[in-house]
Order: sequence, then C-alpha cells, then structure tokens
Amino acid sequence: MKLAFYWANGFLVDSFGNKEEDFFGQMIIDERVSLDIEDFPLDNEPGYSLIQTYYVHDLGALFSHLHKPEIEARSEKPWEELV
Repeated sequence: MKLAFYWANGFLVDSFGNKEEDFFGQMIIDERVSLDIEDFPLDNEPGYSLIQTYYVHDLGALFSHLHKPEIEARSEKPWEELV
C-alpha cells in the first residue's frame, strides 16, 4: 500500500513521468521517501523490481483512491528537468 501511495502522489516515478507504456525507464524515487528495494523481489529470479510489483499487484487501480493533490504538490519532481 505504501508503494502505491508514493507512486500515486509523485514520490516514485519512472523517468518518463509515470506513463505505463514507458515503465521500463529509470526509476526515480524522491529522496525523502524511505523505501527498501529489497522488499520487492523479482518472481523466480534474482533481483528486485518495482515495475513487476506494480503489475503483479495492479497498483494503478489504487491510484484514484490514493491520489491527493495537496500531497502530490509536496513531492519533488526531478523528472521535469529531464525534458
């Protein structure tokens, strides 16, 4: 749930600004977020993946319930400088 909340409010994004079709870009995590990547192991292989966790648990379906504009306004948005 914490991962979905961070993602829905812009504290965790892919380098393309959260567009699902581009999810295999670089992940950007707001430095104020405490997130242990080891909590998200890949299925049946070594390594970790926030993307796989997103799809396996359908986190996108939760976004409309978890998104809070007043909270999103407080997230850093370093990907805006990538353009």
